[in-house]
Amino acid sequence: MEATAAPLGGFEQFWDANGSRGIDDGLWGFDHQLDLDSARCQTVARFRVVEQGEGTLDRRLAHVFSRCAGPTLLIGMDTPQVGPWLLEESISALEEPGVDAVLGHAEDGGYWAIGFRRPDPRAFAGVPMSVAETGARQEAALRALGLRLGLLPTLRDVDLIGDARAVAAMTPGGGFARALDEVESELCVS
Repeated sequence: MEATAAPLGGFEQFWDANGSRGIDDGLWGFDHQLDLDSARCQTVARFRVVEQGEGTLDRRLAHVFSRCAGPTLLIGMDTPQVGPWLLEESISALEEPGVDAVLGHAEDGGYWAIGFRRPDPRAFAGVPMSVAETGARQEAALRALGLRLGLLPTLRDVDLIGDARAVAAMTPGGGFARALDEVESELCVS
């Protein structure tokens, strides 16, 4: 992804600070409990850290998006299988003519990504979070605002050990799979 070639110059990518993986400059992130002295956050200088604010998840999401002036993509931290290729695909979907917002549903009924060409914090009002119909309700809220929606691939997010094992199996030997193996061996989980 070359920032100079992107038709939506100044794209703001909101990504969990733990998921940086050295993607392009211009990567932005937020984490309301970010420990700036932590060794795992050594690349924090490349991030604009935006505080989530207070309240329920829908209010915190609205707060974050209210602080964004341009195209913005938020990726959930419980989808470790998202890599640079899927970020590029998600950004490209948002850049498509006639698309105002993108949404990536999760297999459990939630969603793993949401993005806006022009962020609209109203999109989160009244959307129940962390329930089986969150993704469907979020999609309905986006459509109710008259936003033209592009759908991203449906992914499995990691909420339970079975999810973690299934996602790790997608990339055996990858960082997430290795970390899961290490945790399971230390906990003697079977």
